[in-house]
Amino acid sequence: MTSLNSAPLNPPSIRVIDETFRNQTVRLDDYEYVNCVFENITFRYDGKTEISVLNAKVPPNTKIAFCSGAPAIEQIIVALGVFSGHPRVTDVRTFSIPDVMP
Repeated sequence: MTSLNSAPLNPPSIRVIDETFRNQTVRLDDYEYVNCVFENITFRYDGKTEISVLNAKVPPNTKIAFCSGAPAIEQIIVALGVFSGHPRVTDVRTFSIPDVMP
């Protein structure tokens, strides 16, 4: 994967295996998730490393959101269709960091 300026991105350096994430924000930068469960979560991605989510498990009627400090990254996530179209995901949306800050 390449970054917005066409330079290659580094792979994630932290591997998380067989964990469950519910109702929380999960960082994508510098993390690789393997065999993890994601239920009603917000992914935070700032485009600093490659995205690596392998064999994700998604319970029925899950809502997934993406937030980012860069609007262009949000557009890329939507364009890639990450999780959209998954039969158990009922809502995929994106928003920018200012929208979630107090």
